[in-house]
Amino acid sequence: MHRLSHTPVWADKAARRYSEEYARAHEIFHEALAAGCDSPWLLHLRATLYNHSERYRAFSGPLSKVDRDLDREHREIAEATLARDSERAVKLMNQHLQMTTKVILDSVLAGREPAPDSAKAKPGEAHLPESLPRKRGAPA
Repeated sequence: MHRLSHTPVWADKAARRYSEEYARAHEIFHEALAAGCDSPWLLHLRATLYNHSERYRAFSGPLSKVDRDLDREHREIAEATLARDSERAVKLMNQHLQMTTKVILDSVLAGREPAPDSAKAKPGEAHLPESLPRKRGAPA
């Protein structure tokens, strides 16, 4: 927690690009939270999910319109974990992950058209928003 709270989040605040140092400190923090787990399989699963989510989190930074107090979120999770208050730690971690997911989804979906009404779609017919690239020669 100490390293994470003393590492600048942004490499370029104006562009909202996360610093590599923060990304590594963030990874170490979340690894430490799971360090008490004695299941290699669960630890591997957590690491895999974390690595996949990091790709999206990194890209969402510049697009995000949400200002979060990440230091507070991480501090409260660490305090609950150290106090062995598992109910609170799980609640806070769920809120943290749900907010991160919301930021990522809002960033990724920004500017996209709403999904077509399924009643209008024919079976097997794909509807792509106009903002997505189409294959050459594919009908518009």
